[in-house]
Amino acid sequence: MSRERDIAALTATIAVQRGRMTPLEWGREEVSGLLAAGLYAAGYRPAKAPVANWADLVARRLGKAGGAGR
Repeated sequence: MSRERDIAALTATIAVQRGRMTPLEWGREEVSGLLAAGLYAAGYRPAKAPVANWADLVARRLGKAGGAGR
């Protein structure tokens, strides 16, 4: 990942954790699907969105990263 994408990923992560963005808004950002999956695997569930939406976001992001078909 480029430095700019690293900074964007970190910024989006902080925004989600502070409740300033929902996971669906976060999904529209250029944030790594692996970062989303890592947060999900670590048990992070944002309070503002149903878990189903979060799981869907992770699945879509992983699909873009080549993880589809599992």
